[in-house]
Amino acid sequence: MKTFNKILIVIFFVIFLTSCKKREDSLVSIKGQILDYYTNEPITDINIELNEKESSFTAYKKELINNLQPNTDGKFEYSFLADFNWRISYELYSYSDKYEIINKKINKYEPFNSFNFKLKKLKIFALKIKNKTEKYSEFSTQLDGIGYTTSSKFKDTTIIFKRIVPDLNYYLRINLRECDTCETVSKNEEIYIENIDTTYLYREY
Repeated sequence: MKTFNKILIVIFFVIFLTSCKKREDSLVSIKGQILDYYTNEPITDINIELNEKESSFTAYKKELINNLQPNTDGKFEYSFLADFNWRISYELYSYSDKYEIINKKINKYEPFNSFNFKLKKLKIFALKIKNKTEKYSEFSTQLDGIGYTTSSKFKDTTIIFKRIVPDLNYYLRINLRECDTCETVSKNEEIYIENIDTTYLYREY
C-alpha cells in the first residue's frame, strides 16, 4: 500500500511538471527610470541586465536576455516573452563601480512592470591604524561582510574599503593578537559612512 501511494505521488508530480511546461508564454513589458538618490538627476552611465533564472532543487542557472541602457532621461523600457514555467523567474540586475547594486525581481504574471530606482554613489572608507603600544604583533579587519583583510604583521597602515553605500551604519571588527598562538582580542564598533568621497577613521592600539 505504501509503495502504491508513493507511485501515485510520483505520477502526480510528473503530471504537475508537465502541465507547467505546456503553459503558454506571455508578453511582459518593463519600464523604469534611474535617478541619483540625492540630486534626482538621471543616471545614464549604468548598464542593467535583464536575466532569466531557472531554479532546481539543488542549483540554478542564469541567462542574459538583454542589456538595457538608460536614455538621457535615465529611462529604459523593454518587452519580452516570459515563460510561465514555475522554475523560471526574471530579474533586473546591475553591478557598477559607481552606484549601488540593482537586484529586482520581475512579476512575470503582470503584463506591465514599472520600476523607479534612486541610487546612491558609492564611497570609500579609509581605516588608519597605528601600532602605538607595540603590544600586538598581528591584526586583521572586517567591515560588515563588505570586505576584510587577512592576518598580517601589525604596523602603521591604512586600509581602504571601496564601493561603500553612504549614509548607513556598518559594524567594524579589528582583531589583534600578541603572537601566533595567543588569544585574539576583537575590537568591535559601529561606524557611520558619510556621503563624502572618503570617510576616515583613526585608531591606535
